[in-house]
Amino acid sequence: MLKVLNEFKYSFAFITYPNFEGFLSSHFNSYENNILKRLKLKNKDELKSKKDIYNHIVRNGGNFDNIIKSLEEKIKSEIDKKLSIFQRKIKNEFNSINIFDE
Repeated sequence: MLKVLNEFKYSFAFITYPNFEGFLSSHFNSYENNILKRLKLKNKDELKSKKDIYNHIVRNGGNFDNIIKSLEEKIKSEIDKKLSIFQRKIKNEFNSINIFDE
């Protein structure tokens, strides 16, 4: 996405993406908690003014593939969480049935 946006003269992605800094942070493995420091920038305004943000991220060790890995991990975590809840509900239902009732 950033590679495509990089071709525009002015990027409006910061206006349209709700957590753009988080999205940028996920370019790094592991997730970068201080994106400004990692990209050697002073503040968010400097980050937002970058016209070549994609190349800047790549030059500083970022990789778009890390976003895919991050999303896969989040999806897997959510599935595992929901499966665990479902398994507990089934177990509770099963345990509440008294098969020895006459």
